[in-house]
Amino acid sequence: MSKSGLFAHFGSRLDLQIAALDECARQFTEAVFLPALKAPRGVKRLRALFENWITWPQRANLPGACPIDSATHEYDHQPGAMRDAVLDRQRLLDRELTKTVQLAIDTGEFSVDTDANQAAFEFFAIVLNFYRSKAVMGTDEAHQRARKAFDRLLAQNIAKS
Repeated sequence: MSKSGLFAHFGSRLDLQIAALDECARQFTEAVFLPALKAPRGVKRLRALFENWITWPQRANLPGACPIDSATHEYDHQPGAMRDAVLDRQRLLDRELTKTVQLAIDTGEFSVDTDANQAAFEFFAIVLNFYRSKAVMGTDEAHQRARKAFDRLLAQNIAKS
């Protein structure tokens, strides 16, 4: 397809970029969140979500890491519609991750004093650090360390009997 044909279909470069972002978000949801929803609410679902998330770029043949995370870095300091679109998707992701943590609290697997927002923040921090660390320490060691960090996050929030 020619460049002019591509822009005629999407209307503008911005529309094309947002369509690409939406497609990436759709693929992420399909490969990461939806399979995790098959696991029971609580720790098993959180663990499935974590494993799906850290393995998604490799399973999807995406070089580097998460394209939405890459877009966040690229547009973070560029005010405008694209930055707003990226941040909207990040906020949605944070909201859904926080809900998933809250379900672990609601099922009684996590302590009632668990801060769902903080636990979601730490979960996301582990995933992002994993993406950054792969280049430095290699995928295998980064996986090992990310899983260890995630296990600690779970352990510090598990409800005491």
